[in-house]
Amino acid sequence: MHLFEEAISIEEFSDEIIGKDVDEIRSYLLVFLEPSNIKATAIDTVFMTGGTSMVFLLRRFMMELFGEHAVKSGDNFNSVANGLAYSHVFFKEERRSG
Repeated sequence: MHLFEEAISIEEFSDEIIGKDVDEIRSYLLVFLEPSNIKATAIDTVFMTGGTSMVFLLRRFMMELFGEHAVKSGDNFNSVANGLAYSHVFFKEERRSG
């Protein structure tokens, strides 16, 4: 059951809904790179995964910063679940020692 439906354009989504979040991601990333003396050109691969990796505004920023050749993605939804499943070993070890 839907309470309401409203069509929005990709521009509205980018500017009004997700734009501030992408700006925050951009800020955090630049704050990390600059003091660490890491140049974006030194990074040859940026792997994006999960549903957010499919947000055009975020992908475009990453491609502008790192280069289109460097931005990769794959299996955007299952890879997150697989990563969590594979990481259980690390959490299990942490729980034993903690």
